[in-house]
Amino acid sequence: MNHEEKTFFDDGLVRVTNARFIVNNQTFIISNITSVASQTNPANRTIPLFLILLGIPLIYVSGIGILLIISGLLRAYSAKPVHHVVLRTSSGESKAISNDQIAYVRSIVDAINEAIVYRG
Repeated sequence: MNHEEKTFFDDGLVRVTNARFIVNNQTFIISNITSVASQTNPANRTIPLFLILLGIPLIYVSGIGILLIISGLLRAYSAKPVHHVVLRTSSGESKAISNDQIAYVRSIVDAINEAIVYRG
């Protein structure tokens, strides 16, 4: 029997082998993971919207209204969705890692899926 670990993903921050998934100083045992998926939360634009709405009436009172509106617009424009690696185990579901790059999250999900299949 071969006891050597096969690595499916390793970028220095996240490592996926046939035995373990290591992220943020946490180790998940691959055999305990029943499934893995990615999940996306849309960009949060609540604060930018609040700044814009607060700035509109303040335009008539002072120049601060224009600054609030511009700040709100810039924040709304730069807001990004957050993507998560979601692990399901017998004890429930957990978000193991979050990132604004969907390709990065998908590559980790793919690696974990490969590790699960490899284990058999």
